[in-house]
Amino acid sequence: MELATFQGRKKAEVNEDMAECLTPLEKQMCDFIRVEIRGKRGRGVPVLLKPSMVTAMELLAGTREMCGINKENIYMFARPGALSAYRGGECIRKFARESGAKQPEVLTSTRLRKHMPQCPKS
Repeated sequence: MELATFQGRKKAEVNEDMAECLTPLEKQMCDFIRVEIRGKRGRGVPVLLKPSMVTAMELLAGTREMCGINKENIYMFARPGALSAYRGGECIRKFARESGAKQPEVLTSTRLRKHMPQCPKS
C-alpha cells in the first residue's frame, strides 16, 4: 500500500434516515475505512480498516522519519534505509518459523485470509 493511498482515505458519510434502517452489524461496518490497493495484474482490491488499525497506521505514518524511513519511499510499510516495502508473505513466513509452530509452512497468507471470516469479531 502506498502512503498516499492511506493518507487519501475517506470515511463514507451515512445519511441519518438510512442509518435507522441498518442492522447492528451494518452500523458497525460503517465505522470501517475503505481503501483500495493495487492487486495482481494492477486490479484494485478493496481493504477494510477497523478504526484501531487506522490509529496504528497513523502512528506508523507519523514516525517514519524517526524510524529512518527515506522521504522518497512511497510505501506505507516502508523498509528503513531503502526505497522498498516489507512484503506481507515474507513477514508471515518469517514469524511462522520463529513462532515455534509444528508446521510453520502451513501458515500462509492465503490460509490466514480464508480463516479470518471464521474468527470471532473483537
